[in-house]
Amino acid sequence: EANLLEAHPLLVQAHGETHENTLECVRGLADLYTAWDRAEPGEGYGAEAAAWKANLASQSARTDPR
Repeated sequence: EANLLEAHPLLVQAHGETHENTLECVRGLADLYTAWDRAEPGEGYGAEAAAWKANLASQSARTDPR
């Protein structure tokens, strides 16, 4: 978690929010919080997962050529 959270702003700064490396970091955070939410429901991880998934959906929509 700490590594991904540290890497995210650096990736955004270096490559932008829609770069594949940045999106992979966001996917990793969403997956991590989703897994933690399944393991420990009610601890707030679901909200974190939802926030990162929304971020991913927003950025992915910006990269979709349609």
